[in-house]
Amino acid sequence: MTVSIRELFAAKGLEIPEGDYKVVESRWEAIEKLKEQLTDLPLESYDISLRNITGGDQVE
Repeated sequence: MTVSIRELFAAKGLEIPEGDYKVVESRWEAIEKLKEQLTDLPLESYDISLRNITGGDQVE
C-alpha cells in the first residue's frame, strides 16, 4: 500500500502549502528511492565511519 505525502502529513496534522507541494513530493520520492537502494544491499556493502575525539564532549 502506497501512502501519498499529503495523506501522511494529514494523518500527523500537518499541512503542505500548495506552492511547496511539488518540492516536498519530489524530495519524498528521492528519499524513498534511496531507502529502496539501501534495503537491497548486502551488509558487506555498507560503509561505516566512526570518529572518536578524546574529550570532545566536554564544553569549556
